Amino acid sequence: EGGGFCGQRTKLLVEPMNLSAYEGVAVICAGDGDAAEVASRVWKLSVRTKQDRGEVIYSAEFSPPAGGALGPVYVPFSAFQLVRGPRLVLDAPPLIPENVFQFSMTCTKFRIAVNTTTLEGFKAGAFRLRVAEFGVYSTEAAEAGRLNVPEVETTAQAARSRPLPLKVLIPLSKLVFSEAARRRNLARGKLMARKRLKARGQGGGGDSEVEFSLRLDEITLDDKSLSGLRMFIYVYSQLVFKPLQRKALSLKNEVVAACHVFLWGVRRKVRVGGSRYAVVQTAFEAGQDLAASLLPLPFKIAFRILGACFRLKKQLFGLFSKETRVTELRF
Repeated sequence: EGGGFCGQRTKLLVEPMNLSAYEGVAVICAGDGDAAEVASRVWKLSVRTKQDRGEVIYSAEFSPPAGGALGPVYVPFSAFQLVRGPRLVLDAPPLIPENVFQFSMTCTKFRIAVNTTTLEGFKAGAFRLRVAEFGVYSTEAAEAGRLNVPEVETTAQAARSRPLPLKVLIPLSKLVFSEAARRRNLARGKLMARKRLKARGQGGGGDSEVEFSLRLDEITLDDKSLSGLRMFIYVYSQLVFKPLQRKALSLKNEVVAACHVFLWGVRRKVRVGGSRYAVVQTAFEAGQDLAASLLPLPFKIAFRILGACFRLKKQLFGLFSKETRVTELRF
């Protein structure tokens, strides 16, 4: 889900490799499935010729062997083109492999083109590419000789080379956005969808409310923890979960569905670490999700204001153009 690509790259090298004695990149790999399955996605190799992390790199498309059997793929350096994201950089110089800092592989839905172009018949979902060997090739092995790979950039060196805004924003973003939080939200969405279907089938929220009360009573907590838990459920359901499908469900049933999902997570935490652990961990996750939902709010407000200004300008321009045409007709 998301941007439509998945990639893997090597770490940046401290010193560049001079690959001018070689003809291109060689990969021994195997695609998953038949030829149609392999052709339903775009596979790319990329070469970075600068010690940076920008989106301007040299890329080339390739086709892995189908059928699951390992086989060699040879991509000459002349096939690589300078791109910015998936789009070609016009009038760019060809790849000169004298300063190579990084290699990467990507599975994506975007073709290499002047404008953003998606693959017709792209298949979303899980995929697999087996990679046994990755390197460079030359038909004149004696002249090319053995390749000496420089040291890679360490984590500390990579952190020091980041721009100042990234040095500040990355630690803050890790507190709010994480893979665990993303998966947690996806799981909540699926569970809430099940609860909505159940409530719709029951024709209301009466049975769900009874079940919710019974499940809440199953948790053995002291009075303070129980009061805190009820408070978290209320705040969490009111501020984090957005009411969905208002026409099919009332707001009351939406909150009940959110509470079901929230309570399911609390019960799992109680079984893992006890009641105190459940309250602390739940409070942390609730704060994390709340911050993640509030951070984009200023940007949403700004975009709404810009959109309103654009629409107002368009309306005023239309009125002005109309008056101008009338004036021209009069004269």
